[in-house]
Amino acid sequence: MRTFVLLSNNARTDGNWSLNDLPGAGRMDLIARCINSAFWLSDTLRKDVELYVVLGGPPRPPVCVKFKSSELRQMSPDERNIASSVKELLGKQLSSDWASNGRGGYACLKGFEELLSGIETEKGTENIYWLTAGGAHFKEYDGKGFANAAFVLGDAVGPSKEQKKLLRKYNKLSLGATEYLASHCIAVINWLADTA
Repeated sequence: MRTFVLLSNNARTDGNWSLNDLPGAGRMDLIARCINSAFWLSDTLRKDVELYVVLGGPPRPPVCVKFKSSELRQMSPDERNIASSVKELLGKQLSSDWASNGRGGYACLKGFEELLSGIETEKGTENIYWLTAGGAHFKEYDGKGFANAAFVLGDAVGPSKEQKKLLRKYNKLSLGATEYLASHCIAVINWLADTA
């Protein structure tokens, strides 16, 4: 199972935002594009991917949202529909346990450190990659190992100082000198794993 973790430190952590203003909800449009890039192929869904989004904006951070490709139901690949699923999850009564929408989406009150700790226990430190400028070029790694790895990336705001400290123990991975959109990075990682 390939895992993506998106840090979105400004994204709203409740459902009180408009589907007509996704950027105004802390760049929910960017989150929707990342979810699309993680799961959708031309005419089907991937079956081997999960994506976590750690939301750090107002009013109750942090909240973690999770989608599992093998369980996705009744969700179209357009930004508005994906954002609607996130909004629905954020409107639930959340606790430390995962709340499900019954269609492959989950949400809980979990922070970045706790999430990474669980992923590390499952995959091992050596199978977690932090996508960052200055990391080792992806050609230095065997893309075959990407199939069951975890990849951590941020939005335009990027990780906080505390989050960077947590990430330093993992592999640093770069897709080259050009900085790409987070959604494009996810698509490239999927392609590298597909073609390895």
